[in-house]
Amino acid sequence: MKKVLLTVVLALVATTTFAQKGAIWFDGNIAFTNQTVNNEITDTKLGSTDFDINVSGNYMLADQWSLGLGLGYNMQSADYAVDLANKTNMFTVALQGYYFQPLCGKLVWAPRAFFSYGMGTYTTEMAAPLSDIDQDFSAITLGVEPLSFKYVCGQHCAFTFAFNFADIYFMSESVKDVSTTNTFHCQLGNVAGLTTGGLGFKLGFAYTL
Repeated sequence: MKKVLLTVVLALVATTTFAQKGAIWFDGNIAFTNQTVNNEITDTKLGSTDFDINVSGNYMLADQWSLGLGLGYNMQSADYAVDLANKTNMFTVALQGYYFQPLCGKLVWAPRAFFSYGMGTYTTEMAAPLSDIDQDFSAITLGVEPLSFKYVCGQHCAFTFAFNFADIYFMSESVKDVSTTNTFHCQLGNVAGLTTGGLGFKLGFAYTL
């Protein structure tokens, strides 16, 4: 009986092993969030979209902890009137840490903490015949992604995915010589009293050397 139990335990460990202490691994992902607000009085819809693409290199400090550096591109668009939006296009650099906890089979819980800095352009769309206004933009973000997971395909490969339903972060956004906005975001689905959001997910692939 003990031999059978040991075999099962070793099998579970083997299926969830992706990278061990001292390993270097890389990942890339695409993230998308969309939200729409319906105004029944005016029969109009105002939406917001957030798109990210990121790549990173990571080093395993221990079997369950890693530290890494990432580069990314972010595009955000938020309607402020029908067919008019405020948009940001930004390149980012991020310091990030992961914690890995096997759940079942090949599924691993991998919450991520990060600090990022980005620079780019903030664009305000104007109605014709006015021209759009472009301004320098920067943002600093400190946050946690609790609902982040990896599905281990083998010793070197894993698929990654995450949901934004419980993201927590502080962001400071600055439009040069115009304004600075500080935001604390705590999202739990659509719970009243907290920030409500639309569909948000992240998909990616990871490879360890």
